[in-house]
Amino acid sequence: MTQDPHQSGASDPYGASQPSRPDATGGQLPDYRPAATGGPGQVPPGSMPPGQMPGPGQYGNPTPTNTSAVVLSVISGVLTLSGICCLVGLIPLIFGILGLTQNASDPEHAKKMTRIGWITLVLLSLVVLVAIIGVVLFATMGGPSTDGYTSL
Repeated sequence: MTQDPHQSGASDPYGASQPSRPDATGGQLPDYRPAATGGPGQVPPGSMPPGQMPGPGQYGNPTPTNTSAVVLSVISGVLTLSGICCLVGLIPLIFGILGLTQNASDPEHAKKMTRIGWITLVLLSLVVLVAIIGVVLFATMGGPSTDGYTSL
């Protein structure tokens, strides 16, 4: 005679044992939880029995989101599409996309790509800003002579 491990007080691998549920005819529905010993037709180890939620860490660690890469990609994309700052936004956009695509496989490398993208965006923006200031100063102060003479 074989005893059911759930009724004999044996340890339950899923926590407290649950009683079987009555069906519509008043009888008892069978308990479908796997036995501790396993066997044919049993739920494989590591899977969840019906009606139970997974515990912490059962599905593995979630991939952290790289919000900085998302923001970098959006800002760089807008700069690239604006036409005026196309070259300023293109290189950081590539680094932002690399940061997003590598986030699932290598989060540390993705953070590094995102950091390089931000540095590139700042440096290129400063170069463009200095160039604009230089053109404005050249045009207002030291531009070509306006007295009618052309110099060769």
